[in-house]
Amino acid sequence: MIAIVTLILVGLGLVHVWLQLYNRRLLLLRDTPRKPTIHHLSVWLLVFLPLTLLAWVSDREPFAAALSWSPDTAESRVVFLFFGFLWVFALYRFGSWFAGKVVPVRSDRLVSEQTRVPRLASPESALPRVLRSLETTHDLHVRRLEIEVPSLAAEFDGLTIAMVSDVHYDPRHNQVSWFDDLAEIVNGFDADVVAFTGDFVNRRGDVQESVAFHARMKGRLATLVALGNHDDWTNPRLIRTECRRHGLRLMHNRRWTIERHGRRLTFAGTDSPWGKRRSNWPRLLRKDPGESLVLLSHTPDNTPCATKHGANLILSGHNHGGQACLPLVGAVIVPSRHGHRYLEGVIDAGPEAVLVVSRGIGSSPGIFGWNGRILCPPEVILLTLRAPAVEVTAPVFNLQDDVKGAVVAAMPG
Repeated sequence: MIAIVTLILVGLGLVHVWLQLYNRRLLLLRDTPRKPTIHHLSVWLLVFLPLTLLAWVSDREPFAAALSWSPDTAESRVVFLFFGFLWVFALYRFGSWFAGKVVPVRSDRLVSEQTRVPRLASPESALPRVLRSLETTHDLHVRRLEIEVPSLAAEFDGLTIAMVSDVHYDPRHNQVSWFDDLAEIVNGFDADVVAFTGDFVNRRGDVQESVAFHARMKGRLATLVALGNHDDWTNPRLIRTECRRHGLRLMHNRRWTIERHGRRLTFAGTDSPWGKRRSNWPRLLRKDPGESLVLLSHTPDNTPCATKHGANLILSGHNHGGQACLPLVGAVIVPSRHGHRYLEGVIDAGPEAVLVVSRGIGSSPGIFGWNGRILCPPEVILLTLRAPAVEVTAPVFNLQDDVKGAVVAAMPG
């Protein structure tokens, strides 16, 4: 009995080791026909093969002694210590998850939050009937967030940003009308800025339709674009060409500035780490005293570097909120080198920075090929920026006020 319990504990530890490798490395592999094979092989090599071999030799020394918790030789002690490492690692991961569930971290900079779930015509589920109650692929949440942005000048208090991320546009399966409703909702915000934070498509053939769909959503001042990993894996050159043709402002290694009453709010963008064009962070995020800076970055993994170089607000997506979550447990797969730290929501990123991570709109094929969401609704976000209370002396931001034309500070890629 002790040996069976030990095997179960070892199995849990191996699963956690695989999850760390999968989330932090394997999910970031470029999409190729070999990617699913690599994913499945990783499960076999890191979990099933070790457990199969261990069960095969479980009645032999030094494994029998280690499995029965009675190591009496040097070899069995080494094996027991290895098992202990796996147990402690799994216990640590479980403890971190449990602590986050019991005492969820809420950013002090989140002033208010409202969520609305509109009734949209949803395509029929592709899941078996027994699982359909868990599917949330088209259960769109419309979230209105007011956040206090460190160092934001009072002149920009009240500026609104409609944040749309990870659309993964796919006109198949009768989703076109659902996307039509989504565009109407975003335009109904009448936001000052619309920010797209990457992953327009999953397939090369959908590029033109996807960009045309994104172009229907307009900000009163500008519509800004940072591309994501799926864009880089499909046809980034065509996506950029289509964005320019539709009047969308590409932000990779570029800045866009609003000036009001002598104060500046600058938007910057990056497509890094994907593609060949890396970002020059000190140059991209440079700012003058009193200037506030908003960064569009598809992945929140850029947050530590961005905050180090002066970003005050980072807008990201990429993690899909986990996309497929387990009841009570929540997200298991999170494509981030920081694990669950940047899963979703409003996150304090430092004394002078706040991060907003969207769950996104669409979904990408999972490890078993199904493309959808489980207990993880898609979302579109309307951000209202608030200056620190001590600085609010100017009227709420209004496009009719003395707002100078946006200044584009283009930087070479």
